[in-house]
Amino acid sequence: MFVVNKSSYDVSARTLDALQSAGTAAVVLEGRGRFLSGWGLGRYPEDVEVRLDFPMLVSRSGNLGAHPDHVSTDVLSDAELVSLAGRLTGNKSGQTPAPSNSFSLDMRFPDLVPPSDRALSREERLLGLFKVWTVISYLDPHVSLASINWETALREYIPKVEAAESGPDYYAVLRRLTALLNDSHVRVSNPAHEWKAILPLSLQPIEGKPIIVATIPSPNGEEPPVKIGDEVVAIDGKPVQETIAASEAFISGSTPGARQRDAMASLVGQRKVAFLVGQRKDTVELQLRNEEGTRTLTLKSVPPRRPAHSQPSYKVLTGNLGYMDLDNLVENEMEPALQAVAGTNGLILDMRGYPRFPIWTRLIPHLIERRSQWNLFEVPIASGPNRLLRVTSQLTAWLEPSPTEIYRKPIAVLIDEFTQSAAEHFCILLRIARRATFVGSTTAGADGDVARITLPDGGTMIFTGGRIKFPDGSPFQNIGIIPDIKVEPTVHGIRAGRDEVLEKAIGVLSSTNQR
Repeated sequence: MFVVNKSSYDVSARTLDALQSAGTAAVVLEGRGRFLSGWGLGRYPEDVEVRLDFPMLVSRSGNLGAHPDHVSTDVLSDAELVSLAGRLTGNKSGQTPAPSNSFSLDMRFPDLVPPSDRALSREERLLGLFKVWTVISYLDPHVSLASINWETALREYIPKVEAAESGPDYYAVLRRLTALLNDSHVRVSNPAHEWKAILPLSLQPIEGKPIIVATIPSPNGEEPPVKIGDEVVAIDGKPVQETIAASEAFISGSTPGARQRDAMASLVGQRKVAFLVGQRKDTVELQLRNEEGTRTLTLKSVPPRRPAHSQPSYKVLTGNLGYMDLDNLVENEMEPALQAVAGTNGLILDMRGYPRFPIWTRLIPHLIERRSQWNLFEVPIASGPNRLLRVTSQLTAWLEPSPTEIYRKPIAVLIDEFTQSAAEHFCILLRIARRATFVGSTTAGADGDVARITLPDGGTMIFTGGRIKFPDGSPFQNIGIIPDIKVEPTVHGIRAGRDEVLEKAIGVLSSTNQR
């Protein structure tokens, strides 16, 4: 149930009427008035004069204007609101008004189309292209960062879409186009075209090479016959660098590190760019290389899932330094983790991954001693229908220190190309508060709420829908968090079982405590 007044109803009546017509919402108005009015005068031949209410809403029932389910001239009490909610929403459940005349419009939301791999008509393919182009043109705050002139991109891609008659070929064309947006949030996918399996490996770009850094056991617990630190040299006899080069044309990356990260992931069928397992192969021949030489083996694919974490999500390291793995920590561990590290001489926050809950609101208040501003968040808005308005809504907020326990010792944050979006949001707020030293490599450079649109035959596209800036107005997208102390893993270190980034952070905090 929506409670509105005259001002809010004027700007939201179209959306609310659609929800009313679909039988999914009731509207309560506090106050009375005429809505969405605006008379215009038109003169026609033979002295005919027509008065038109141009912006007047025509609902699905055929009625003109907005029609609340209940009107009250007085402010409603909480008890009255609860009573109305029960009565009105109960009456609305599953009901849609029948059209009352030939001018009625069907305002119901269309049902989502289930994914399929059928051949799409030329008209369907073009409609999807036009939708992508239009939405990005008006609602992507970072379209100026694309490596193609978006104004002319439509003309260039129309013949390519017309030529792509199969579903997979069509979606491949859309991926090539959207890869040029240089946005690591961008994904174009259709589940009907995807092979629901991956190779049981996690790869990371180490010294420019695809290095195995973790394994994924099969459903029966069997580990793949590889070693941590092995380099993938060839796949089914094809040099791996050729496969990486081919996949990069389909990858939208905000930074070079993020693009390389996703290219590595594509080798094992992850990140929706499944060149390898996407060919629907149950087994793949890999050529691997390490310090002992080169060998060839066959691997079976497994269901997609994260590699298991073998280490606890928080602990106290040698030297009385606290450690939290924010890629692994779950929300109910937050308080025990804070208590465990409370008496330490320094704290290492490992943000080389993606948080599982909003750590910026749960953790940062315990790390700052004074009020700190959030980033600036800008969202493009395009509205009509009488005339197109293009404006940007700008939001910001403030973080308040915790009224209870605050950690005041030095902090180091571990970052790399896997630090993206929500993880970067956490890092941005710590950088604004000047509360941490960042150790590692540049983050992915893609923060901001993800926007989603539907595509023909059950496909979807996502992209970064908001623009993040620092409070002084400096940009973040396609830049990322640049580390204060740059250090990257080496192949030798990975094979020796070392975490060189963590080692560096320990050294930084230890030297700080000795001053």
